[in-house]
Amino acid sequence: MWIVRIFAIVSLIVAFFVGHFSVDDRYLPLLSDAYPDAVITEVTDTGGEPPTYQILAKGAKESETVVIGRASGFSGPLIAAVILNTENGRADVKKVRLLSTKDTPGYVKLLSSSLFLDRFSSRSLTADFIYGEDIDALSGATITSRAVTQSVRNAAHATATRQLGLPATWKSEGWSFRIVDGLLAGLILLVFYSTFVRNNLARKIGDLVPYLSLGFVGFYLNASLSIGAMGGVVMGYFPDPKANPAWWLITGSVLMTVFLLGHNIYCHKLCPFYTVEVLLNKIGGFKFAVDQRYARHVKQVIFFLVWLALMLIFLSRHPAYGSYEPFSMAFSLNGVGMQWYILPLTLFGSLFVPSFWCRYFCPVGHSLNSMVRWRALAINGIKSIGKSEINPRAQLKSRGTASSLKRVAAPMKKRSRRGSGFFTGLTLFTLAAVLGFFAQSVLSTVEDGVFDRAYSSFVNALD
Repeated sequence: MWIVRIFAIVSLIVAFFVGHFSVDDRYLPLLSDAYPDAVITEVTDTGGEPPTYQILAKGAKESETVVIGRASGFSGPLIAAVILNTENGRADVKKVRLLSTKDTPGYVKLLSSSLFLDRFSSRSLTADFIYGEDIDALSGATITSRAVTQSVRNAAHATATRQLGLPATWKSEGWSFRIVDGLLAGLILLVFYSTFVRNNLARKIGDLVPYLSLGFVGFYLNASLSIGAMGGVVMGYFPDPKANPAWWLITGSVLMTVFLLGHNIYCHKLCPFYTVEVLLNKIGGFKFAVDQRYARHVKQVIFFLVWLALMLIFLSRHPAYGSYEPFSMAFSLNGVGMQWYILPLTLFGSLFVPSFWCRYFCPVGHSLNSMVRWRALAINGIKSIGKSEINPRAQLKSRGTASSLKRVAAPMKKRSRRGSGFFTGLTLFTLAAVLGFFAQSVLSTVEDGVFDRAYSSFVNALD
């Protein structure tokens, strides 16, 4: 088993650097994809900021001026093309097109279906472009829509001052800490209180918190943690804390609690999908048995899925390619490809098997609990230096890991064997759907030319 683990770690490191070599920061290929058969000319007398292009579409009589706006989304960089209208002394936004984003496709699809990009049309380049004020907020894809707003703001204001010489009359952005973010911070405080305080009030709050998370983090913010977001952190993708404090509140509090306190507060408190599964199992009223032949290999299955997800994320530098979880689709009903199979299978399985997804497929829970275990092993190893006996497993009884494992294992102890064949079939169908998702991501990675760019960059580096 140690050979497999070493191979997994080494292959992830290699994938990380291959993906790093394959990064293409040029905007011309993105514009060529967005404007096929158009003549695209870079404007070089602007000082480079913001990047500006003249685009003459096929059959058009006049070219359009396009400036590039950049920002950080939920899972990585976001690039937008801002088409300008500068005729007859005007200086406003004509149209906005999204060129590239690393965010989950469900969030991006929601932007299109809600016509969010149309909210920028006909606005002056000197407008404030402040999300939630002169640009209406969009629930269900809050962080992604904020990032789009910030990218347009950056491009418009840079163009106004550096290219057109207009005065900066707009309101400064400042910290965008709204009532919603305050409510989220309050919810996280309730999670901490119910987790680390032992009294009757804490227990009552602990029973209520998952349902608050379901409504607020799930349906309103649609901001569940994903393996894509965690992979994005490893690659250095961080949203602007001024524009997206919600991301920092959720991700920061979860990771801080894991590394500093050795506790996983996310899975049974903040994760809205866990509550969905609990409610579905109560509705179904079934508790089918787990086939022990497969239960023994559950950790290996999740380990393989996490490894495969991170390989795709690192190779493509696109976190959405590895985010196979059905979270965003569950709370917005905006999904793509195999997600339309993964979500129904998961919900159906939760009717019969408690926490079906959480136990057997969730990469986030597996990753967080693994971090808690590694932290416990490291601390125990440090404490054992110089002692005659080393017991690296003693610290595995930390509250975070122990409570998570007990909740997974306890319901299965006294369960009958009925339905084990049903569980086996359902698990295999769900696994097939997840692997289908990965197959789609592999095809997208190849189509994006990741390996060709990585090879070319590697050869150039050798030269």
